[in-house]
Amino acid sequence: MRKLLLLSLLFTGLRLAALPAPDFDLTDSDGNQHALYGDYVSQGKLVVIEIFFVNCPPCATHAPHFQTLYTSKKALYPGKVEFMLLTIMNGDHDPQVAQYKINKNMTMPAVSSDGGSLQAVAPYQSGTYGAFLGTPTFVVIAPNSGEVFFDVRGSSAQSTMGKLSQLIDHLLVPAGPINMCGSATPTGAPVDSVRYTVEAPDWDTTFWSGDYNLWNFPELQITQPYLITPYKNDHHDAGISTFDLVLMSKHILGITPFDASWKTTAADVNISGSVTTFDIVETRKLLLGVYDTFPFCPSWRFVPTNGTEVNGYCFPFQSIKMGDVNGSYTASGNAAPAERSGRPITLNVADPLLEAGTVYDLNLSLREAMRWDGVQLSLGFDPALVELEALESGALDGFGREDFHLRPEGVLTLSWTGNGQASAIPAGRPWLTIRIRALQALRLSDALRLTERPLRAEAYDPEGTVRPLDWRWERPEDFCRVNPNPASERFALEFYQETAGRVLIQLIDGRGRIAYTQHDFFENGRQHVVIPCADLPPGLYQVALNGRPAAKVLLRR
Repeated sequence: MRKLLLLSLLFTGLRLAALPAPDFDLTDSDGNQHALYGDYVSQGKLVVIEIFFVNCPPCATHAPHFQTLYTSKKALYPGKVEFMLLTIMNGDHDPQVAQYKINKNMTMPAVSSDGGSLQAVAPYQSGTYGAFLGTPTFVVIAPNSGEVFFDVRGSSAQSTMGKLSQLIDHLLVPAGPINMCGSATPTGAPVDSVRYTVEAPDWDTTFWSGDYNLWNFPELQITQPYLITPYKNDHHDAGISTFDLVLMSKHILGITPFDASWKTTAADVNISGSVTTFDIVETRKLLLGVYDTFPFCPSWRFVPTNGTEVNGYCFPFQSIKMGDVNGSYTASGNAAPAERSGRPITLNVADPLLEAGTVYDLNLSLREAMRWDGVQLSLGFDPALVELEALESGALDGFGREDFHLRPEGVLTLSWTGNGQASAIPAGRPWLTIRIRALQALRLSDALRLTERPLRAEAYDPEGTVRPLDWRWERPEDFCRVNPNPASERFALEFYQETAGRVLIQLIDGRGRIAYTQHDFFENGRQHVVIPCADLPPGLYQVALNGRPAAKVLLRR
């Protein structure tokens, strides 16, 4: 009775009535026969069906999670469970379905229209078991009775797998006081490949799993005290970005305190019991590649959901990815729920020709003024072609040696946060200068490149918006820009100065007369000069730099 009550509470709405599944006899894409009752239900085996088709995008999203659940349940309930893929498309023949399994690394039986899938899924599309909402739809068929639990569905692929896991456990665990064990992230996603150690008087075991039931171990008398310890320690940097450091800093300063206890646990990477700037320092070292792993903790911590001790009796565990305070690693689609993606920021980067031995300052600047809470990027370079001698920033507050790292394989990683205060990044002036020594004659783009790993190039504004950084090379001899154009009272002239020196700027009207002159000293790099033009007659003007035509501007009133 207790088991039936739990099923009713947890899975209300999955079916209209306790109807048995119609029988089928199918042939999968590998030529194997499957009789629903003869091979499974009447043999005390549970069957999970995914109704899908090979070009279904949501099905592709669910595929890796469904395969993980299949692997874990087959290991947990040997000989007691089978999963199947049944297509609803007439055009999904054996070759297409077999290729789908290969592409998605799926190992369960899959049935195409050739093997009878259309007839098998028709009852579930008819409304007999509830409204059919499209693919993927998951159907669980209970052992012995054949009772159908229709359309098990969550808010995400991980949430759906969690509900399927719960239902499978309740249908397969015998009635009685059985302890249910498992681990899930704060977003409800199951965590696989967890090493569990179970210790009891005169008995102990270790196994790898996600969800599990200790009744599978007859040696363990579950009425006696025992200790269970979960452990997982891989991919330390997964899900962590400079945005997490921004959130840690705002929490420490009281600007935006964490709204959940698991975030405090995730941020406490030195296991001190509180979140401090030392946690930011340690996490930044991991991001930059100074560390390969956290020195004080494994990559995951497990907290019983109804207790505070890491070790204890068989409680469901909350799995917390260390350093990932916004939950990006375990959120649906691997996108952080706290982040909002903004439009990309294009970095126009000069691409000069350099002689061997030349020391060159590469200046990164923005076309429009911004405020940043943080920024990160990775630059790959060829150590045989160039040396990176120094990094400087006059715009990023407090920027120093601890904010970047030169990896021996030829990668520069940068991760900066403003310690809770946003820095103003002016337009047209360098926010970062990289001093480069050319070891051979080269064009700079042949030796330097923006990379996606280990750090994705992005900046974070005070509103919590993530702005991707895009890198575009421009050859200095071809670069000169006027904005706005047409202009009325003033316009900005952007050009590139290869070496420091004086530059003569002139506006020449349609008759060849010089209407405006400016002669100033400029450092090397990208220049941003405001030209007043309110007193000049309207018309088309040539912009000349040191006597050479560089651009044109139209003046209007």
